[in-house]
Parts: sequence; C-alpha cells; structure tokens
Amino acid sequence: KKLQELSKELFYDFQKKFLNSIAEILVEDEIKDKEGRIYSRGITSNYIKIIIPDFVGKKGEIVSVKLNQIISNYVISSVQTN
Repeated sequence: KKLQELSKELFYDFQKKFLNSIAEILVEDEIKDKEGRIYSRGITSNYIKIIIPDFVGKKGEIVSVKLNQIISNYVISSVQTN
C-alpha cells in the first residue's frame, strides 16, 4: 500500500512539472459525464493522461494542448490553435 501511495505521489510530481506547458497528444476516445458534457481523452508522448473538456477529437488524431490542471490521474487541458 505504501508503494502505491509513493507511486501516485511521484507521478503527481511528474505531471506537475508539465503544467502550463504545451504538448501534443494522441486522441484515444471521448467520454461523457453525467450531465452529457463531452470530453476527449488522450495521452502525451511521456504517458500523461489528458482530458479535454468540450472538445471532440478523432481517434488517432494528434492535437496540441496546454496542460492546465491535475485532477486525479488526468491533466485537464485546452486545445491550442495555430
């Protein structure tokens, strides 16, 4: 149990290093919450799990995002437009 807690803490610290940075993600799927709000879910090249609220990306699409906030095992992000 202590090892799991340490692992979570270390991964949180790892994610924290990338907050407010721009990263490219691979869109994996989309999910809906209880209110019907749609989120795209993806992953960065260094395995940070990303959720993008109010965005529907195509599975396999590469999207540039800004990493904004850590919530649980995910980083809430926003799409960056060129």
